[in-house]
Amino acid sequence: MNDRVDANTGAPIHNGAPASRAPRNGMPEPPAVDFWSFAEILLRHWRWPTIAGAALAVAGLLFGLLHWKSTYTAPAQVMSYNSPNATEIFGEREVSPQTLISVLRSPELLQAAGAQAQPPVSGASLAACLSIMPDHNSDIIVVTVTDRKSPTAMELVNLYAKEAVRFTQQLQAKSAGEMDQFISEQLTNVDTEISALDRAAGALPSLALSETNAAMSSSASLPAQLQTAREDLVQLLVKYTDAHPLVQEKKAEIAAIEDLLATNARGAGTNSLIPYAGGPLSGENDPLIVRSKLEVLEHTRLALLDKQQAVRAFEANPPGFCRLLAPATVRDLVTHSRRAKVFFLSVFAAVLGMVGGAAAVLLVEVADDRLKTPADVRRVTHLPVLAVGGDLARLNENERYDWAFRTWTRLQGRLSPSPNHGLVLGVTSAGCGEGRSTWVRLLAEAASLLGFRVLTIATRPSPRDWEAREAVAAGTNGKWPPEISDSSSEPNPEPEEASVAMTSGSNVLATPAEVAERLTGPNSQPVVHIPLPGWVWNLERRKQWREALQHWSQIENVVILVELPAASVPEAVLLAENLPNVVWLTASGQAGAIETSEQLETLRHARCRLAGAVLNRAPESFLRKRFCRWLNGTAVLIALSSSGLHAAESTGLRIVPPTNTVTQTSQTAGSPISKSAVTTTPLTPAALETRATVPRADWQQHFTLGAGDVLNLSLYGEPTLSQLNVPIGPDGRVSYLEAQDVMAAGLTIDELRTKLDEELAKYRRSPHVIITPAAFNSKKYYLLGSVTRAGAYTLDQPTTIVEAIARAHGFETVLQQRNLVDIADLQRAFLVRSGRRLPVDFEKLFSQGDRSQNIPLAPDDYLYIPPADLKEVYVVGEVQAPGPASYNTHLSALGAIAEQGGFTKRAWEQKVLVIRGSLNHPQAFVVDAKDVLAARAADFKLEPNDIVYVHYRPWAKAEDVLDLAATAFVQSAVIVWTGIHAGPLITHPIIN
Repeated sequence: MNDRVDANTGAPIHNGAPASRAPRNGMPEPPAVDFWSFAEILLRHWRWPTIAGAALAVAGLLFGLLHWKSTYTAPAQVMSYNSPNATEIFGEREVSPQTLISVLRSPELLQAAGAQAQPPVSGASLAACLSIMPDHNSDIIVVTVTDRKSPTAMELVNLYAKEAVRFTQQLQAKSAGEMDQFISEQLTNVDTEISALDRAAGALPSLALSETNAAMSSSASLPAQLQTAREDLVQLLVKYTDAHPLVQEKKAEIAAIEDLLATNARGAGTNSLIPYAGGPLSGENDPLIVRSKLEVLEHTRLALLDKQQAVRAFEANPPGFCRLLAPATVRDLVTHSRRAKVFFLSVFAAVLGMVGGAAAVLLVEVADDRLKTPADVRRVTHLPVLAVGGDLARLNENERYDWAFRTWTRLQGRLSPSPNHGLVLGVTSAGCGEGRSTWVRLLAEAASLLGFRVLTIATRPSPRDWEAREAVAAGTNGKWPPEISDSSSEPNPEPEEASVAMTSGSNVLATPAEVAERLTGPNSQPVVHIPLPGWVWNLERRKQWREALQHWSQIENVVILVELPAASVPEAVLLAENLPNVVWLTASGQAGAIETSEQLETLRHARCRLAGAVLNRAPESFLRKRFCRWLNGTAVLIALSSSGLHAAESTGLRIVPPTNTVTQTSQTAGSPISKSAVTTTPLTPAALETRATVPRADWQQHFTLGAGDVLNLSLYGEPTLSQLNVPIGPDGRVSYLEAQDVMAAGLTIDELRTKLDEELAKYRRSPHVIITPAAFNSKKYYLLGSVTRAGAYTLDQPTTIVEAIARAHGFETVLQQRNLVDIADLQRAFLVRSGRRLPVDFEKLFSQGDRSQNIPLAPDDYLYIPPADLKEVYVVGEVQAPGPASYNTHLSALGAIAEQGGFTKRAWEQKVLVIRGSLNHPQAFVVDAKDVLAARAADFKLEPNDIVYVHYRPWAKAEDVLDLAATAFVQSAVIVWTGIHAGPLITHPIIN
């Protein structure tokens, strides 16, 4: 076999082909860390999560049994009730179910019901076990009490329901008492006025009964009207305050009736009363007026007495706001068993324990420094894993042969250019006892079965001190290293039929031909084994080692397997320097990551050609062994990631998956691999992005109203007072009922509702305004510049920059060179908010699709897209159509000339002049068009406003003169020739 080294890369070349081969089908290595690695770890240590889960499940079970008891819920039904008597006395004051529920939850009721319980309970304890829920679409309210004892629950709920009825009755009785007190005060005032009028009437002169009765009958209807007006006033005062216009109007009406009564009485008295000796009668001593007032007061007193009687009867027997519809019974009890809660607590504790145990196992595994899996080997060594071996001691002979054949085929396919070429391979490891001898022996057997000549070399380290070396040399006739005696001196001699040791007294390295004779001679052996003790500290011996390897590698179809010492021994480095391929062997769970990295770094510094790594005693993969049909490494991970991303897209979440990478090396197998040569290649495309929910802006979180917004206003409990489509005026004010010109601009809906309630409270009792927005027209943004439809737009929904441009029908366009071109200058476009420009890159947004620049707009934002100047270049001189040409970023000098029709015949193509810059400081460039057309020079790239001038050739005028001279000469020659040869023919015409 002919092995040599590439002078450029340092990689070994076998028969002209590099030693390394690309992965089959271009498939990358699987990722170093994946989900299945952790799954395998958890399956191997399943006992600890199971124990932790069982322990926490028992703890949760005990906790649930000790702290949770079975409970019972007793329901009772209470119905809202509005008595007709209450409506007659208090007016239209129906109590809604929501108000009744609030009354039933009052602390006074809870304390009163709890005090009557046996044993008594506090109001807070009763509130904790009490639930009040209204029945749907009915006046029934369900009251439930939950307790650990069913009798206690039934007793409490029934007691509470009865106490609730009694409590509402007390509330009504209290209201009736307040009204009784108010009526009593009014009766006192009326009695006082009647007594005063009675005293005044006794001192008045007597009236004519007939005339007095006639006058009284004429004004009999006015007292009735006055009484009715006063009753209406009482009803209005229940609902409105004194400042309400209706109350003031009713008071004015009462005053007018009283004035009318006084006027009528005064007129009647003037006409019918008998004259009084003491002088004329005045209004105060007019008997008719006095009697009219007494009549009115008597009617008022009688009405108040009737009202007081009804109120006192109601106070004595109030009906209440509710009635007990159905008390709780044993049949209605609902039992809440603790079994479900205890069960779920135990399950949760078990899951928590298993998760905690799994986390502890993973933490211990992560903290473990030893290499165990192929992923660990790839991650620490930065080498491709060429082969993996399990526990070979558990395999029988046939299984070991099968494993050796597959492993040899894999190594040869990776490190040899073809299946028919041999291989030179050294095997080393971090320490002793990792299985180097076993791997070399099994690989040698597999290579021998395939017909290769196999040479195995087992090296041993030399003593570390010089005294030991001298002692060994003394026992070997003063030679160092000692010469090979027999394979039986090795601790692990090979079987006799598979290997042959060299005879005693021979120096293998000095005479490599003897080994070659063993392999190729008439009595050749299929496997030749050479045990070599330490000897490499001699420079001459290392040269012999290199020469011997080169000599043996020339043998056709030879496989040389070198068992190197552990990499911690210096001899391993010195021996590996001369090998074209070195394989790093790691036993699972034995070598540490730190020592492996340090030793591999030493081998790389020594320029050893590390071809890859192999793993011995690899743990058996439970998942891959039983689910190998489905679990295919990276493919499964990508599929799972894709399914997770699709599920996330359906929910609107924004997810960026981690990029799976694979370590690749840029060097061939057998060449030293440095950390700088390791690159990571992403296995997935660019991170996927789904649109997530954008958080609300500040103006959206505190949304205020403004001029132009339209509202729907209504009053709770008064559907006839609703007003639809009420606009907020240009001054920012709004009016509703008695609340006139209320400032709404700058307020939120809640703040405006509070302000309207405050204004209406001056006229109404406990008003509650309901505001429903109909249209938002006050928030605007302004889009001007080079867009199709510039103007002010209503910000009636969240709008981004792209949506605003699309709403304006895009940028303005012009027809240029038969193409529509946008004339928007994105470089100078800007967005102003609150007096300052925002850092938005419009070119990245619209030209590169950078969505991070697509920010939402805010009210009063000013977005300006300036128009772009039409960029042109000017082509003049000797071209077919001189004039301006449209500029684009790819326009060149010859391209501009071609757009103008090309050169004329007089053009000087070698000297095309391009003028650039201002008129004061122009720059000139010369372009050789012939060199550009002949591909000898690059075309000149133009910039806007460049001038391309094509001069005529300097000798063009001379060419014209020569052309004229040549033309004149030809014409003269033709004329002369014609005169000479055609003259005789004319002089002597031919006569037929």
